[in-house]
Amino acid sequence: MAFRTATTYSRAGKQLGLAHTTVSRKVRGLERHFGTNLLERAGDRLRLSEAGQRALEAAERIEEEVAALERGISGHDERLSGRLDLTTVDLLALRYMPRFADFRARHPGVELSIATDVEVKSLSRGEAQVALRLTNAPEEHLYGKVLERLDFYAFAHRSFLGAPLPMLPWLDYLGHPCAARAESWMRRNASGTRPLAFLSTPMLMLEALRQGLGAGMVPSTMADGHGELIKLSDETAFSLDVWLLAPKELRRTARVRAFFDSLAAP
Repeated sequence: MAFRTATTYSRAGKQLGLAHTTVSRKVRGLERHFGTNLLERAGDRLRLSEAGQRALEAAERIEEEVAALERGISGHDERLSGRLDLTTVDLLALRYMPRFADFRARHPGVELSIATDVEVKSLSRGEAQVALRLTNAPEEHLYGKVLERLDFYAFAHRSFLGAPLPMLPWLDYLGHPCAARAESWMRRNASGTRPLAFLSTPMLMLEALRQGLGAGMVPSTMADGHGELIKLSDETAFSLDVWLLAPKELRRTARVRAFFDSLAAP
C-alpha cells in the first residue's frame, strides 16, 4: 500500500506506476464515496487521517484474503507449467543461480521469475510464490526448509593488515537482516567505534571491502575466494540460515514441489 511509505502523490504514483494526477483523482473519488477525508496535510506532506488508516487496514485484509483464496485454488495445480515468482536478495540469487538453471533445464514448461530487493516481497499478499531469505526466524505461517547456514566474519582489504581493529573504518548494513547483528562482536573487538558508511546488501558490502572502503561483515563463503581480503578474526560475528519458503497452501503445487526439490538437492 503506497501511502504507508509515500508522503506525496508523486511518490505514491511512482510506487504504483501511475501519474500523480491519477492517484490524486482516485483518492478524491474515494473521499467523495465515503464522505470524509482519507488524507490530511502536515506541512508539505500527506498522511493518513483516522478514517484513512481504517480504510487502509480494511483494504490490506481484503488483499490478503483474496491472495489466500488464489493460493488455495492454485495449490491444487498439478501441472509442471506456468509462472513461478521467486523473491530473494542479490547474494542468494547469485549463489543459487546454478540450481535455478538446473530447475529450468528439468522443467522447461515453468516460467521462473527472479526478483531481488533489499526487502523481499510478501508471500502472504501473493507478491511471490516462493522466497529465499536470510533469516533465523521465518514467519510461522509459511512452509519452508533450511538450505544452509552462512557464517559472517569480519573482513577488510589487505591494505589494512596490522591496523588495530578499533582504528579501522567500519562499515555496517542498512535496511537488511544483517543490520545490528554484529553488535556484540563489535563491543568485544572494536569497542567505541561507529560505522562510517552503510551498505544495503552483502554483495555491496563485499565490493566495498574489495575496494578498500573499510572493514565489515560478510559470509566467509563469499570472501574466501578474493585474495585481496583478509579475515580480521576467526570468531564468527553472526550466522544466518538460508530458508526456502512458500505459503503452506502452495506447498503441494507441482512447480513449487519441484522447485523445493531442485534447491534442496545435495
